[in-house]
Order: sequence, then structure tokens, then C-alpha cells
Amino acid sequence: MIYNGVDLHSVHPALSIEKEIPPGSAARKLTTIPGQDGERFVSAALAQDEYRVRVNIACRTKRDAWAVRALLAAWACSSERPAPLIPTHWPQVHYMAICKEVSPPEFVFGFATVTVSFALLRAVAVDNHVSTASGQRECGMSYTGSQPARPRIIVQLTAAAGAVTLYLDKQRFFRLLPAEPYAAGTTITIDLQERTVEVDGQPALTDVSWAESTWRPGIRTGRHTISTDAQATLRAEWRNEWQ
Repeated sequence: MIYNGVDLHSVHPALSIEKEIPPGSAARKLTTIPGQDGERFVSAALAQDEYRVRVNIACRTKRDAWAVRALLAAWACSSERPAPLIPTHWPQVHYMAICKEVSPPEFVFGFATVTVSFALLRAVAVDNHVSTASGQRECGMSYTGSQPARPRIIVQLTAAAGAVTLYLDKQRFFRLLPAEPYAAGTTITIDLQERTVEVDGQPALTDVSWAESTWRPGIRTGRHTISTDAQATLRAEWRNEWQ
């Protein structure tokens, strides 16, 4: 198990993993409103979850075990913001996690067990590597994750454009209408995960036609084509995500 770039086994020879307990499918927080026949569904959003690991400490004395436990806590709390946690059983992915609790040691005949709990603000496993696709006016994504993708899309204009529209499998999902036409050579970056739009590196949410745009176009498992009506090259960057 690796957290914030450090393998737990490298922290101290007395440490070993008894059990890792990852989340199940991503937890959901449901929003409902009361009705005469029960509650009515409004929306569902991902909820916070946990990744827990039970760690054994093999020491001859309690004093030594407490010292090793301090090293374990320093490892678990090495980041003040969510950092990558790579599971032992699934090293191709990571969760973004932050330490929530390091339990007191439970002693049995000189050995101790400690439970480390990591909070997962977004309990979704994400590929370690970034997948890419590019092309002239369109690019083909081959998405294998189970959680809908929200890629980063880079549009490099090769000609001036008064508007830029993006399509997913020929269905419009994002449109930019700037006050002044974009010049040839302009780079537009639309990040569907972070919900940001930049034009030549500067924030440009004011260019978005919200009536014609969505951050969640519905990119699910399978092959998809992202295209534009502008004269431009397209590049999509994404990580496969798993519930």
C-alpha cells in the first residue's frame, strides 16, 4: 500500500498489513422531498466514504510499539490535503485520500494492531496513468471505466471562430460564444472534471452558453467521438474511473 508516494512497508520493518478494507461501490447521498405517498427522488451525488487498513506492529515492548506507531501516524498524516492512495490489491489505480484517524494500539503479547482510517471525499478509484486521444476536428475516446468520464478537452483553433461547439457522438454538449471572435492559434481548455474553461490560460467561464452546455455529457464505458464545428485540432485527456 502506497500513500503520498511512500510504501507503508518502507516506514519501519516492524510494520505489516493485516487487512485493507476499501470502500464498496461509491457511496451516494440522496436528495428527496416529502410526498403524500412517500418521498420523491430529486438527485443523487457521491458521498464521502472511507478506506481503512489494519496494521500490525511487531515489537518486543510497548515502548517500542508506541515509537513505531508514531512513525505510522507520521506516514498516514504526511499530507494536509487529499493525496494518492494506491491499494495493494489494485496497484493500477489510486484514491484521493486524507488521514481521518489513527487508532491507539491494541496490544496482545507484545504485538500491537492499529487501524488507520482514510477519508475519501470522492470514493472513486482512478487510473494512475492519463489516457489521451487527438485528431483534426474530432477524436475517438475508448473509455473502460465504470464511473462516467469527465475529460479535459483542449481545442487548438487553426482558424478564427465566432463560436465553438463540442459534440459527443454527434450530440451537442458544450458551446462557447465569446464577445469577440477567437483568433487563429487560440487554445481553449475545457475541464469537465474541475468545471473550468480557459482561453490561452485565462479563465473564460463568461464565454460559456449555459443553455447549451453541460459538465456531464454522459461518457460511459465504450468508444465515443468528441468533435467540433470549428477549424481546430482536438485533444482529450482522461483517467478511467471505477466505482
